[in-house]
Amino acid sequence: MAAILNTGIDVAFSFVPIPGAPQLGSLVQEIIALCDSVKVNKRIARKLSERCDTFQIAFEKASKNAVTQDMKDTAGEAQITLTTNRDKMRIWAQYSFWKSLVKYNEISNGIGDCYATINECLDKFNFAAHDEIITQGKAFQEDLKRDHAETLQNFADVKNTVGLLALDLPLRKEAMETMQNRLGENKEMQEGLAKNLAALLEASGGILPNLELSHGEVARSTAEPIALSPSVDLMQGIYLRKEVVSLKRLRNTQSDSAALKHFVREAKLWGSVLEVDQGQYIVPFYGYVRNDGPFPYLVARYMPDGNAIDFVQAHPEVDHRALIRDIAQGLRVLHSMEPEPIAHGNVRGANVMIRAGTGTRVTALLADFGLSKIVADVAVPFSITSKFDASYRWFAPELTQGDGTFTVKADIYAWSMTVLELITHSHPWRDVKHTNAAAHKAANGERPPRPAEPEVVERGLDDHLWELMTQGWSQDYLERPDISQVLAALPV
Repeated sequence: MAAILNTGIDVAFSFVPIPGAPQLGSLVQEIIALCDSVKVNKRIARKLSERCDTFQIAFEKASKNAVTQDMKDTAGEAQITLTTNRDKMRIWAQYSFWKSLVKYNEISNGIGDCYATINECLDKFNFAAHDEIITQGKAFQEDLKRDHAETLQNFADVKNTVGLLALDLPLRKEAMETMQNRLGENKEMQEGLAKNLAALLEASGGILPNLELSHGEVARSTAEPIALSPSVDLMQGIYLRKEVVSLKRLRNTQSDSAALKHFVREAKLWGSVLEVDQGQYIVPFYGYVRNDGPFPYLVARYMPDGNAIDFVQAHPEVDHRALIRDIAQGLRVLHSMEPEPIAHGNVRGANVMIRAGTGTRVTALLADFGLSKIVADVAVPFSITSKFDASYRWFAPELTQGDGTFTVKADIYAWSMTVLELITHSHPWRDVKHTNAAAHKAANGERPPRPAEPEVVERGLDDHLWELMTQGWSQDYLERPDISQVLAALPV
């Protein structure tokens, strides 16, 4: 049938008194053949093939009628567009089923463009009634919806996981973007989509293509906060129907566009850190949610072993110096980011999480980097004391007395105070009752006295480490070492 049809097209077009008509006929002939070769969008491909059939029949009639200049112009334009479509369809015909599935939108749009071009020719040549073109166009759109639903079903079918995983990395990432964007499209398919998306993400590493998790990627598992701070509510959720995650809701966040743009910009920066660190020294950040309640929240990996200060207090036998070095390694990642270094802004034991895996040593990972900056910049204004009062014991003097700008040098100061905290199992300035009094002492150049308890010495506080800490909390920030110098001075 195809051979008979193609011959008919060649003969019909060869007698049409329009320049380039034979070439146009050959294009239509090849497009019909290629419609049978696409692996997805088969319904609209069939519609396109049928429309091309209508087109060639119309051209047979055109050989008996007068040809207008408008028809000649339209034929020329159609030839250019159809050549482009034909070239694309040649590529699509070579795709495997799995690659075709990933390229669904590209193929769908291309077939739609080709269909529209054929319709335009039929309309301008007066080969089809306008009402008939509209009716056929509606039928095309209905088949497009059916193809769309079938594609979604293929992405959601867990039987297809192996085929999707066989794709190369760029195609896997493209598939993840499509699946993520369509995750909230059909609740019945959401479970399968989430499972396949989680499998692709695990195989590919990194994070989802879109950091804004607005399609149901995260479901809150706690209605009320499980912990509170002046600016952040800590909750838990489930990520991609599989992984428990921590949710940090930024309470009192301003909803104006400037604040939200800043929030999104910082969140993208956090995502770039995971690409570099891969969860080795920084707690992985997965994204943010803005469409679940009045305040946005951040999504990060849940760390069941808790924070560093609680862990060392519960497990005094742990290698404290190894944890101290891990924290410095985390700062090295942040301070080495391009194009500009990232300051953590609130280094302290409570913002260092522990990973105590079976058969591996206990490791420390930095959490909540940049969160202090977000709270300061996008929260509804209220006193700086109420925001950061608990952190003043770790803050460099220039943060409490100067302009409050978070810097990598302020991180070095906070790292030194965190070393003191972890090695003594107590917050800095443990003999000073009020936080503001401790901040006042630091501003005046005073520093905590060196602890001398045998257990503190046993945890690693020797002359060398104390000297490094003393350099780190120098009053003049220019005299503090950078993080590379800190790491070079620490024992491996």
